[in-house]
Amino acid sequence: YFISGGKPQAIALASGAVAPINFSAQLTINRKAEDMALFNEIWWAMDRIYYDPNHHGTNWRQIQADYRALVPYVFDRQDFYALMNEMIEELDSSHLSVVTPPGTLPQANETTAFIGVEWDWAKLMMGQGYYVTSVLPLSPADHPAMQLKTGDRVLSVDGVDLTGSSSFAELMKGKVGARVKLGVMRGGQKMTLAIRPTSPAASTALRYEEFVAMRRAEVERLSGGKLTYFHIQGMNDPSTDRLFREMRMYAEGKQGAIIDVRWNGGGNTANRVLAALRVQPWLYRKFRSMPDLKITEEMFRGEAIEMPVALMTNQYSASNAEIFSEGFRQMKLGPIIGEATGGNVLTIGGTYGLWDGGAVQIPFIGINAINGEPLERIGRRVDYDVRYDPNAWNAGRDNQIEVAVRELLKRIK
Repeated sequence: YFISGGKPQAIALASGAVAPINFSAQLTINRKAEDMALFNEIWWAMDRIYYDPNHHGTNWRQIQADYRALVPYVFDRQDFYALMNEMIEELDSSHLSVVTPPGTLPQANETTAFIGVEWDWAKLMMGQGYYVTSVLPLSPADHPAMQLKTGDRVLSVDGVDLTGSSSFAELMKGKVGARVKLGVMRGGQKMTLAIRPTSPAASTALRYEEFVAMRRAEVERLSGGKLTYFHIQGMNDPSTDRLFREMRMYAEGKQGAIIDVRWNGGGNTANRVLAALRVQPWLYRKFRSMPDLKITEEMFRGEAIEMPVALMTNQYSASNAEIFSEGFRQMKLGPIIGEATGGNVLTIGGTYGLWDGGAVQIPFIGINAINGEPLERIGRRVDYDVRYDPNAWNAGRDNQIEVAVRELLKRIK
């Protein structure tokens, strides 16, 4: 007898014939007992693995008693995991979460397609229709063969008029990658444009590229071409490699650079970036064909920028981005502008898997500054506290970048 493909089989030794064994059985599962078993394991894992044995000063055993009393009243497994997330929230900790088993949460089965335009929201709210105020570069609406223009009014989608009862977003559901016909009014003339929309995920990447390009152009303008700008989207290899490429592309001929880690959620490459910024020239090479050119060893062999820099952070700069901020300050690389970080700095090593398919992400290493101060729950401070100004942002200005440019220009000899 043996099991193949999860099914019991029998083999006749004399003939070698194989036949399945048919059987049926009933299994009774005590879901309440399962929930309690899962609760005990989650609490145990947090008790034994969490980086702080004092659990951020909470009474972890009292928390166990409080939530154990609630477990019998959960409605289903989704409700149970919601309760477990509430329990670990008692620790007020970063990098900590309970992950529900696959299939537990309902999944959206429709995606609203994205074309890449910004509407005139004032006119739309007044019931005047969908007027285009801007087109996102490299988006479907920016394609030369199906280009929308500022001032266009979109009248219909695939023959369905955009009236009060039919919104543009509703009519674009499920049309990612499909050929869509838009009825458009342009300069008093009606026309039909065929467009192939993309996914919301692609829109995020396009908006990010627009964000970086606008900030770099603003730094160039405000500094009179003396400074350049780099945004590090995440402390990961793709973002770091991009930074190193852009350093060679945009730093040439500049006297300083602004490094922006606002909205950087972290990762593990802060040390690589800091190494490129902290380089102290110690040797240079000369070329017969270019006698006035001096290239330092770090520039010749590796990655280095070797110019004054300033750093920008905000409350959304997290984890390894905060470690980067601490290193930037300790190495005295330049001024730090913006808003203090959130204090979300711990180390995780994957997740602790549970037998029902769920998991617990548990940080197991704390991070401290050289002076002993923990980075968890204590944000990294800035030299120039400049609060985000939504009115300036809506007017096309970045008030934090304005201060960063001003302060870095003071440090350029």
